[in-house]
Amino acid sequence: MKKWKRFLAAAVAGAMLLAMTACGGKETDSKDEGGNGEETVNITMTFPILNAVPQDLDKVEAKLSEIAKEKYNCTITLQPLGFADYVSQAPLILAGSEDIGLMIHFDPITNYSSMVSSGQVNDITELLEEHAKDVIDTVGEEYLSACRVDGKLYGVPTMHDLATGYGVVMRTDLLEKHKIDVSNIKTMDDLDAVFQVIQEKEPDISPMFTGGAAMNPADAIMKSTADTLGDGYGVLMDNGQEDTVKNYFESDEYRAYVDKVYSWNQKGYLLPDSDSIQDTYSTLFRANKIFAAFMTTKPGQVEQDERNTGLDLTLVELAEPLSMTTLVNGIQWVVPIGASHPEKSVEILNLLYTDAEFLNLLNYGIEGEHYVLGENNQISLPEGVTADTSAFNWSIAYQSGNEFLCYTWDSDDPELWKQTEQYNEEAEKSSAMGFTFDNSKVANEITAVTNVCSQYRVGFENGALDPAKNMEQFLADLKTAGIDTIIAEKQAQLDEWKKAR
Repeated sequence: MKKWKRFLAAAVAGAMLLAMTACGGKETDSKDEGGNGEETVNITMTFPILNAVPQDLDKVEAKLSEIAKEKYNCTITLQPLGFADYVSQAPLILAGSEDIGLMIHFDPITNYSSMVSSGQVNDITELLEEHAKDVIDTVGEEYLSACRVDGKLYGVPTMHDLATGYGVVMRTDLLEKHKIDVSNIKTMDDLDAVFQVIQEKEPDISPMFTGGAAMNPADAIMKSTADTLGDGYGVLMDNGQEDTVKNYFESDEYRAYVDKVYSWNQKGYLLPDSDSIQDTYSTLFRANKIFAAFMTTKPGQVEQDERNTGLDLTLVELAEPLSMTTLVNGIQWVVPIGASHPEKSVEILNLLYTDAEFLNLLNYGIEGEHYVLGENNQISLPEGVTADTSAFNWSIAYQSGNEFLCYTWDSDDPELWKQTEQYNEEAEKSSAMGFTFDNSKVANEITAVTNVCSQYRVGFENGALDPAKNMEQFLADLKTAGIDTIIAEKQAQLDEWKKAR
């Protein structure tokens, strides 16, 4: 087992409510004035987190505000939300019901095309040129182009791993205890024999967790085998190399996946009631409830999960990494339409993409108090501090802005960021990289198809629904809702985009 555990378990509802209440009670503008006599502006930043709200959030928030006030006469309010809360709160924020200055768009919780076509986020094209030119230079046009809609920018992609594969992560201690060799596991079918051993030898834990109700587990598999073209309602198969847009839910790949997880559920391999579970796999590993889980892959992912869980973990990769537009624009900072000071929001982006001090404060807290800086710009917990006693610890570097300016943990490879950049460069690229679907002409169909998917997908993808009995109706309902209309519109736009290249 690793020497120390980095992260707390997922936040309980009370902690989340307390944090939201505390953030919501702060005024948008302060009477304090900067050196130029202008009123100090407060920018609220909201984003999803996997674990608990840190105890010292206010203390770190104050330090961030010191930097923001000195440079841009702003103060900062952090509003982190657990993923389940983010699912419910995001629509309200995007409707303009709150004064949120910066918000993380996180696919598939939020949909970029829908936000843009519905006017829920600000066009920041000119604001970036005027207030955050350094951000444009840092991100570069190759990645910014993946976020443009009709030439305009409505968000800025975070700089992190921009490709994804998928695999299964398993507890190393149980693999060793039962002498299980994973070297020959190449497909999902190869996992059955492993799960059978765990079921027999470890009856108190479930062999597998497929993802739960908070996230659709098949999204990771879809994104490592097809270009989702934004929403997954019409994809390019063969790792994005095909030219014809198809219905992924009719594909052999999707049917093979749902058949497999249903069979696992029938055999008792899956965590019971997975289709209603909101917990993340990190939480379930820590609670000693599961042996294995699906996960997306990237350099350093296993080390990150080991810090989150306090366990030694073994990864078996089932797909090579694939890069597509959705993975570039899938995590972005956007300025919601309810933001009172969008120009100030954009100025804060400068700190998120170019200011290492601000980024490391946001991600790791205060040096000497929440972490110790060692050699090679790597950090560790202070002496005598553990994950259970640390007052500030979470894992948000991948969505905070420019991850490559952040420190790495001493359990990571010192070359992690170089490895990640190489990973981005070497991953297979979809033939539609840079294409962004404008769904404004099929907004009603998108809503209808989304409603159908919400009825079926979580059940199918967590093994609760029998595909033999329910798949035909699912596909019929998708057609009634208009998925063929969406696919036709997407095909037409893709063809035009390719002609214009």
